[in-house]
Amino acid sequence: MLATISATNSSSSSTYNYSFTVRFTNQGSTVGSRTTSIIGVAPGQTRSVDVSTVYVKRSTETLSGRCEVKYPSRTSS
Repeated sequence: MLATISATNSSSSSTYNYSFTVRFTNQGSTVGSRTTSIIGVAPGQTRSVDVSTVYVKRSTETLSGRCEVKYPSRTSS
């Protein structure tokens, strides 16, 4: 499963780091989570990162994967 997460720095003068956890679910059950960061987002810029987890579905299962960003934080770079 793959999620592309973007962080936009709306500041006009400061560079920031963004940290967060991505929780992956299938049919309402958590199948993985990853904590990561987007480092050094300059003023007025947007940066993205791909976050993934491995999940092998059972043959009888419907894949309806979702992702949720949890615990976001922003700190000065």
